[in-house]
Amino acid sequence: MIMMMMVVVVMVMVMYSIALVKFAGRDDQYVVVGTVKDLQLRPRSLTCGYLVLYKLSHTGDQLELVHRTEVDDLPAAIAPFQGRLLVGVGRFLRIYDYGKKKLLRKCENKVISLMFGRKDIDKLITNE
Repeated sequence: MIMMMMVVVVMVMVMYSIALVKFAGRDDQYVVVGTVKDLQLRPRSLTCGYLVLYKLSHTGDQLELVHRTEVDDLPAAIAPFQGRLLVGVGRFLRIYDYGKKKLLRKCENKVISLMFGRKDIDKLITNE
């Protein structure tokens, strides 16, 4: 008798943050969703995070998946910023731009804490 063992791997994706963004040089509106894979709160651990980019239809009733960009920590805060995307990933504040296959990281800054209160950020000041 041959015994077969089946291992089932459960992958849990959790939506953590969301923003409506219009990238510079693009006519369309995009929805960016910050998701995290296998999040455990205590002790805090995760496999990885993703920024999932969807194109919003002109009527606003449909989303089309454009691509998924992997990030190394929790994408806790997302906001549009001067035609780009401002994202709080773990202890880093990063700026991403639109790319054909994934979002392109343009710069990052290590910060102590993150909180976006307004949806229309014009200037950004950080310190350590």
